[in-house]
Amino acid sequence: MRVPLLLRRLLVASGAAVLFAGALVGGAASAAQADSPEITMSEQCGVAVFSWDTGTIGGDETWATTVLRNGVAIDRFEMRERGNRRYGATDRDTFVIQRTGLPDRNLVFRAPDGCADAPRLTVTADAHCHVLELHLANEGTTPITGLRLFSPTHPTPEELGPLAPGRVTLVRRLADGDNYLLASGEPGPEQVTWMVGTYRQPAGCGPEAVAVRIADACAGVQIDLINRAEGAVRISVLVDGAATTHRWVSAGARDTFTEPAAVGAVVVVRNAELGLDLARHTVAARVCGSPTPGGPTDPSTAPSDPAGDPGAGGGLPVTGAPAIALLAAGGALLAAGTAVLLLARRRRIRFSEPS
Repeated sequence: MRVPLLLRRLLVASGAAVLFAGALVGGAASAAQADSPEITMSEQCGVAVFSWDTGTIGGDETWATTVLRNGVAIDRFEMRERGNRRYGATDRDTFVIQRTGLPDRNLVFRAPDGCADAPRLTVTADAHCHVLELHLANEGTTPITGLRLFSPTHPTPEELGPLAPGRVTLVRRLADGDNYLLASGEPGPEQVTWMVGTYRQPAGCGPEAVAVRIADACAGVQIDLINRAEGAVRISVLVDGAATTHRWVSAGARDTFTEPAAVGAVVVVRNAELGLDLARHTVAARVCGSPTPGGPTDPSTAPSDPAGDPGAGGGLPVTGAPAIALLAAGGALLAAGTAVLLLARRRRIRFSEPS
């Protein structure tokens, strides 16, 4: 009789131990999942090194992260429980680390003592129709070397030449969703990131994005462009097969200009990125000095003057000498009427006297 009772007690004790162990494991897993990485920044000459660690083992949670340098997004990635990133930086640069569901971290870079030759580079990006523009500004006094651009445009990293002080714009054709990276230093753990991103093509960048109208003008042709896309479009103008003009038409903008061309020349407006001809025109004649429709030299549009027609409604009141003549005529008519009336009354009274 005691054996079954002892077995029951052992089973109860074992179950309680299992539940307790499960609670401990579950609590530890929850704690590991709830911990967010602690971010630290260390300063090297021209490089801000960010490191982070949750302090736990086995966590699989990630945080969508955006890194801003002086208000410009330079990196986006999924932050895991531990890792590091190296970004180009100059003294007093402000970095903001934004993570989904967590407070922002604001950090100010302080260049180490004796750091005088670090690159002073600012990078911004613009997504246009079919192309990416990277604007590089060397704000220092010496050229910046060792820059490399990674993109699907080149199968291997594109080595950029020395960047002299001043501004340079790089234009690269990319497809929607292509990733790009501007970095310096050798690939590997010591590589320094200046900007990384994903190209997103603006809406409306198809073959019908730009409406074109070409008309003969005095100095050639007048070209009128209307961009209906949400991104800028690069246009080329060819005269008799030779490219003469390249220009950007901003998103939603209208651009009108004159292109020199001789009579008989063939003018073509082309989407430069798609290689698509948008309009073709043969110059027929010089059109110069045409009167403006509705101008003073066009009698068909001269406005009528209602004040010059006495019968027209709405003119000014008639005054002066014509008014005096009208008043005199009215007075004479009134006097004649009065005399006729008096004469008629006298005759009627004389006729009614008794005989």
